[in-house]
Amino acid sequence: MNYKGFLRRGGNIFLLLLGLTASPALALTLQLSSAEKLTADSDLIVAGRVVSIEYAWEDETRRAINTLLTVEVEQYLKGSGNAAVVVRQLGGRIGNFGDEIPGVPQFEAGEEVVLFLVSHRGDYWIHSMALGAFRVFSDETGEKLVYNNLPDVTVIDPATQQTLRGEDVFGVTVLGEFIAQIKSYVR
Repeated sequence: MNYKGFLRRGGNIFLLLLGLTASPALALTLQLSSAEKLTADSDLIVAGRVVSIEYAWEDETRRAINTLLTVEVEQYLKGSGNAAVVVRQLGGRIGNFGDEIPGVPQFEAGEEVVLFLVSHRGDYWIHSMALGAFRVFSDETGEKLVYNNLPDVTVIDPATQQTLRGEDVFGVTVLGEFIAQIKSYVR
């Protein structure tokens, strides 16, 4: 069978599948950090609610898209500021253009969060792209809990060189206890 016959008989699908299996999986790898270290290294820590999500070109070259989250601050755990803070993240979608960055957390308007933020070039960014993003939810009794959702993230413990799955890093904690713990680390 010649090349054209191969393609007509489904060879193009075979080549596509072969290319997909040969491609490396995209993921984000981060160094493990404790809640105490995240607190110390963050410029601002807020508990609040995502009220809007917008997308913008990173700069005039239009080579990268950023997501801009506006978070209505219910409580400043470290630092102080206005009633709302804008958080910049890598990735997003504008028209037919999209930047998807593995491991960068995706948020929805109305979602309750605790964010560890670092200041860089006049903007606030989530500490370590994903480690500093905690989501709040209520259990069946109505108690508020917090967790760090890291589905596309591999975390390496620098002390042991052990690899951890992202979802195994922080676990689920009662929100009030988590906030008290973070406040105890603020100096």
